[in-house]
Amino acid sequence: MLRLVNRQRRDRVPVAWLSRVARCVARRLKVALRGELVVTFIDHRTMQRLNWRFLRHRGVTDVLTFRYS
Repeated sequence: MLRLVNRQRRDRVPVAWLSRVARCVARRLKVALRGELVVTFIDHRTMQRLNWRFLRHRGVTDVLTFRYS
């Protein structure tokens, strides 16, 4: 399952369109969509807080990933 979520208000994020594009790319690349992939768009303040909470470093990064194995 692929799910995109927009939890910020500053920038318009075309979530429905991005979901369609991601599914199309997965089909073309023959990627099996087993499990769950969630992409969440957040603001800078939230990213700073999550970086500190989970990685213990300050500041904003472009991506924060978690492994669920």
